[in-house]
Amino acid sequence: MTEESAKQMTWHKEGKPYRLENMVHPVDAEAWRHFDGFHHEEDEEARNVRVALATDGFNPYGMMAAPIHLLAHVRYPHQCPSRRHLSLIIPGYSEDNMSVYMEPLINDLLHAWEEEVWTYDRATKTNLKMRVWYMYSLHDLPAYGLFCVWCVYGMFLCPVCKVALKFLGLTKGGKYSSFNKHRQFLPIDHPFIQDIKNFTKGVVVEDPPPQMLTGVAVCAQLDALRVNKEGGTRSMKGGKY
Repeated sequence: MTEESAKQMTWHKEGKPYRLENMVHPVDAEAWRHFDGFHHEEDEEARNVRVALATDGFNPYGMMAAPIHLLAHVRYPHQCPSRRHLSLIIPGYSEDNMSVYMEPLINDLLHAWEEEVWTYDRATKTNLKMRVWYMYSLHDLPAYGLFCVWCVYGMFLCPVCKVALKFLGLTKGGKYSSFNKHRQFLPIDHPFIQDIKNFTKGVVVEDPPPQMLTGVAVCAQLDALRVNKEGGTRSMKGGKY
């Protein structure tokens, strides 16, 4: 890394204030400020690095496979996704066994967060203990299923609604549809709520939207998961699904 590049690593802290009216960089987002509020010590060191993992839909190298990239979200907006500042960490498609490829990466990220890493700063000509933490994921919905181990097809395909998802069973094809039920996310006085002509005939949607899970509730669900150490997934009958 050049001296100029090292100076740019602190841009998010020293060269740009929060802008609440428009989001042009992750530093403008609520998630960034929320982290800063809980981790003051890490936030005070501007040379610490926040990263994002991108897979499948985000493919700047133009490969036919679905690689996984690591992006540092501390630079100027136009520099974050540039080839020069991307790390290609998994160069091929991993299918359902993505956990096999992800485990070493997660271990490295945990080490960089918990233990810190000695790093040389070319800009100040000094050494520092740098922390790295994983803040964002960038991918399309099918990749979400592999990346976050959430089924994105079938009855409960929505990662936000989860088991509270409202759906209809289609009589032809045996599939599920949430069309018409999506009106529950509209304000209660929205004209579409009472529309019985342009959606499902004669149906008024009165159900409120699903309640957002708290962090405690999400952690409880994760603790209840049974991890398959062999990679992939197994059904009750022992086969893949």
